[in-house]
Amino acid sequence: MNKRILNSFMALTFLLMLSVTARAETFIAYLSSAQQVPAVNTNAYGCGRVVLN
Repeated sequence: MNKRILNSFMALTFLLMLSVTARAETFIAYLSSAQQVPAVNTNAYGCGRVVLN
């Protein structure tokens, strides 16, 4: 009886692990000279993208 419960629990755990989906998060940043401290008068800019999986 205990072995049957253990096998059922393991099968259920395995099925739950298969149903979990991974979702990637994407972070985007736009940078300009106005964001510097102290602010700098320049035409420089930049951007960055990070994908966290």
